[in-house]
Amino acid sequence: MRRPRHSSQGILAACQERDWAPIPLAGGGAITSFTVIRVAPRGRAAEVPYAVAVVRLEEGVSLLGRIVDISLETLRVGLPVRFRPLVMGEQAAIGFGPV
Repeated sequence: MRRPRHSSQGILAACQERDWAPIPLAGGGAITSFTVIRVAPRGRAAEVPYAVAVVRLEEGVSLLGRIVDISLETLRVGLPVRFRPLVMGEQAAIGFGPV
């Protein structure tokens, strides 16, 4: 059985061609789904509770990121957010905060 090719390998499934180009993203979008983490993974106990959301950017791309500076009680699908890079120590992550 052949393994399916994923776009992350850089090959378009329909034509088997490589056709990637960078597209600038403005960073604005809306929450399409979210969850509140109340039981943290190892090493993150001090951070709970926190939310992680799927955000559909204005350009049509969806990203998964952590929600910052928005109260958990006000989170809802459709809430407008803006990209906010998170730097934790020497690590960087995708985050979204208020518009």
